[in-house]
Amino acid sequence: MGPMRTRAETNERPRYRPPAEQGVWADAVAVQRCVTAAGSAEPEPCVNADDWARLGKAPVIFGACAGWLHSARGRTGVVMCPGFGLHDLAARQSWSLMADRLASAGYPTLRFDYRGAGDAPQDLAAIRSVDAWIADVHEAAEFLKIHAGVDKLVLVGLSIGGLIAAKAAEARRDIADLILLAAPSSGKSFIRELRLSAHVTRKDHCARVAAAAPDGSLVIAGFEIPKAFADSLSGLALAPHATLSAARALLLQPAGADSARLTAWLGQSGCRVDVAEFADFASFMTAPTLSRPFLATVAKAVDWLGPAAPESSPRKAATPLPRSKVRGEGWTETTLTMGRDGTLIGVLCEPTTGARRNACVIMLNSGRDPHVGWGRGNVETARLLATNGLASLRADFAFVGDSQPDATCAPCPLYTAAVTAQVQDFMRALETRGYEAFHLVGSCSGGYAALTAGLADTRVKSIAARNLQRLLYRIDDRVMIPLNERLALSPQPRKGTLLRLARGIGYRLLDTSLVALSRGLTKLLLQRERLQRRVKEFSARGGRVLLVYASAHPALPYLEDMFGADGRDLSAIPNCSIATVEGADHNFGDPAHRQRWNDLLIAHVLQSEGAPRGVQPERSL
Repeated sequence: MGPMRTRAETNERPRYRPPAEQGVWADAVAVQRCVTAAGSAEPEPCVNADDWARLGKAPVIFGACAGWLHSARGRTGVVMCPGFGLHDLAARQSWSLMADRLASAGYPTLRFDYRGAGDAPQDLAAIRSVDAWIADVHEAAEFLKIHAGVDKLVLVGLSIGGLIAAKAAEARRDIADLILLAAPSSGKSFIRELRLSAHVTRKDHCARVAAAAPDGSLVIAGFEIPKAFADSLSGLALAPHATLSAARALLLQPAGADSARLTAWLGQSGCRVDVAEFADFASFMTAPTLSRPFLATVAKAVDWLGPAAPESSPRKAATPLPRSKVRGEGWTETTLTMGRDGTLIGVLCEPTTGARRNACVIMLNSGRDPHVGWGRGNVETARLLATNGLASLRADFAFVGDSQPDATCAPCPLYTAAVTAQVQDFMRALETRGYEAFHLVGSCSGGYAALTAGLADTRVKSIAARNLQRLLYRIDDRVMIPLNERLALSPQPRKGTLLRLARGIGYRLLDTSLVALSRGLTKLLLQRERLQRRVKEFSARGGRVLLVYASAHPALPYLEDMFGADGRDLSAIPNCSIATVEGADHNFGDPAHRQRWNDLLIAHVLQSEGAPRGVQPERSL
């Protein structure tokens, strides 16, 4: 595989090349019923059916899980068991790409979120045992067999998903192969790894959270694992004398990982075991914004599996795929395609009670965090908004989460006009569903996109940005180098004939530095005046702006550059305010800090919708 190429930061959005095998979706297009998580059905037009058929995949719901079914014609299907927490966030795009590659090789593929995770309807606090996740794998397997017409299965698992896949395989006789990526040998070792990660990341301003909450729950990367579930997970272990139906197993482990125990168990269970290095684990296993898709390992796994065997007899008839909608108490969610080529993906969460408003909140990606959000925060916020009568869209920009990348998987340019244009794509898609006004919300680079798109669009009623690193950004911007750093470039005077030359160079550098500093200050003042003018114009047409920062965030000095000490110039503008949250980290990983953000955000949006100042949000889900 050649080196990863970097796409120039232009306004052009690359087009995605979907898998060739798409025939199974011809049946799905005709389906006009919506199946809910509770199993009831109601008539509803199939949303975006043509886009799903063209993309070769469609969103599905089964039991208490949400997922994606990728189309293919083979008789062996693949069920992909994800990791949890940061492993799942960082792998979201790799997981989607792997499903596409498997489908292209002829394997119908189902990837899904466990109950209490991702876009699934429940909260993890309601799940008492990891046995529920193992049951989810069995439900996924049966769903794939029914709706793709397959009779054999391959289980693919990442991190804790690898151990859960192996546990599910113990009880099944239809597993042909196993592929386990960075899988722990026991639940106890996984919990130990999570606790170690918590202690490491708590030192980072991006994830400064305690390793354990007072009630004994574990918090890592904003994901809270209740004590009962953590205890159950810690007790997860492979059966000592299991017999598997799988003929082969591929174990992909990071360099230095001890795979002896897992290899021995698989061998004793009747599998032929191949072990290979998960070579791109280190570049993938980090915060999503820095993570890179593990394409080399995806290629290695798909090559090991080989192309799906040609059909030697008629396939079992597949039940037409229903159009799925996720439901919860007070809300319902629909997955949408957006953009000119239908490759942008988002989840629309709408209230089920009260009068329908014509405004919708749009939550934008922070960096490359998928639309579920850090600590699943966007899912939590969306459903809280719905209980307060507010619709919301949590959307993925191109290259992020479930939205399609181009063939090069080039990293997402976070601060370009292309991102702002995609915000307009989101608004246009929502307009077709009857929404006329919008509230833009984002953190970090998502806050920049919200601010940039919102100030320029009369359809936007309010903007809320959290820990905004940049209020203005241009491709040709350069961070001004302080004068003392400039002067440090001057050579130290030497004795002899070099003294006069060195002094001359030093004086010239000093003069050049003063000119550069003067130009930089002039540019800063012009940027400040332009930004303040745009915010005032937005306020004059009734728009509201809310900026929220962690109390010790490193971007606060930049806020002062633009709006004075403590942002007083912004607070002086009508309908504009600044709030700080004591002790929060960059991603608001602590659940209490996230609740404070939700309270501020919901009150801000409700006031933009005409509610009186001081309104208290409804917190129940």
